[in-house]
Order: sequence, then structure tokens, then C-alpha cells
Amino acid sequence: MGRLTAGLGLGRLREEFEAAGVGFEHRGRRDEEFVQVLRKAWQDEVVEHHGEFYQVPRSHIDPKPAPSRSGRTSANWRRRA
Repeated sequence: MGRLTAGLGLGRLREEFEAAGVGFEHRGRRDEEFVQVLRKAWQDEVVEHHGEFYQVPRSHIDPKPAPSRSGRTSANWRRRA
């Protein structure tokens, strides 16, 4: 079975957030919560998340990914990690 290499970015253009109907000013918190959801999905046998931005009902997600590396380098990301 194959694997997927995914890259995630915070986003920087206000127009992209407006087009998606989400607040630009909350992009850092939204990103932090998204990474929490991904970690749960990739590590926990059963996932459930009810946060400020994302709702994931009780779910079983397989296959789990191979170990990953974070390429994020900003001071804020290092603080969040």
C-alpha cells in the first residue's frame, strides 16, 4: 500500500480566508487545532474531537501513517509544538 507525503501551511492571503468564509485573524488557532486533530487521527485507535473550529465524531481511522517530521520553522510553531 502506498503512502502520501502531505505539506500543511498556515496561509497568508486574507482573500483566501474570506473566500472560504473563515476569519483570517484566527488562522493560528485554527492551524493549532487542525494539527491536534491530525495527531489524534494518526495516533489514537478511536478519534473524537469537539473543538472551537473542528468537530470529529467518534471515528476509527486506518491505516495509520509512518512516522513524520515537522518542517515548520517559525518561532510561533516551535512554541506550539
